[in-house]
Amino acid sequence: MKVAFGSTIYKEGLQYAEEFSASINAQTYKDFDVLLINDNLTEVEGESICHNFHNPSFLIPSKGHTIFETRTFLLEEARRRGYELLVIGDFDDCFSEERIENIVKAVCPQYTFYYHDLRDFSGNLQFKTMPPTTEDVSMILEYNYLGMGNTAICVQQLQEDFLKTIYEGNTKVFDWYLYTRILAEGHKGKFVPQTNTYYRLHERNLAGSIAETKESIQKEIQVKLEHYGLLEKRMPELKDWIEGYKMLEERFQKGISISTTTMRKGYWWELLENPKKGEK
Repeated sequence: MKVAFGSTIYKEGLQYAEEFSASINAQTYKDFDVLLINDNLTEVEGESICHNFHNPSFLIPSKGHTIFETRTFLLEEARRRGYELLVIGDFDDCFSEERIENIVKAVCPQYTFYYHDLRDFSGNLQFKTMPPTTEDVSMILEYNYLGMGNTAICVQQLQEDFLKTIYEGNTKVFDWYLYTRILAEGHKGKFVPQTNTYYRLHERNLAGSIAETKESIQKEIQVKLEHYGLLEKRMPELKDWIEGYKMLEERFQKGISISTTTMRKGYWWELLENPKKGEK
């Protein structure tokens, strides 16, 4: 199996470059290449990072500079270069030593993507539980647990024309958009146990603790309206979801109390439920 580890590198993350490369060099599985999409570094800066890796590494100039452009371009490049499995990681993250090995061992024909636990640098789990498989788009319509930092994709299973349409996902929650689209195409995902990505909490990183405040409720409404609005072009059945969150937005603006979820697992965007859910 031809395997690559892929990431986007950028100036704001240079302070993490040494930890990032050390984490990749420490992987127990050794037969992989490193693909680095250069967002905004000089060629000298980018090549300097490439020299840190023990594995063959390739610096690829980015065609765009937004999250949705660099991440989609990474998927396209990995596919174009003939890699079968792309293990993805953010430039400011670190990874358990057996991450790539465990994912490679888990690969089987029924599944297109693989996901695993996400922890902060103190070792605390982001998500309390993870489903053993993700086989239907309904599993992440209300909230999300699939980010490019804790996943890997068998990129040859994604068609070239399909990847071109992913450029429609101009949103801060691009990863949610991506995996919703992949699942809507009929692809499935599998959980890989005893495997971790360690992430940092900062402004570039939307992963974090979920506090129930007016601000977080308002933000979730806005995020979901944008998210479902982008998806509606490909998934017209989401019209009811958009109407549901517009109802919540109207209530919020009028100062009417909004009920929030009680059984939470730490997933992203799980404070609110679609009020029209279950309606025919």
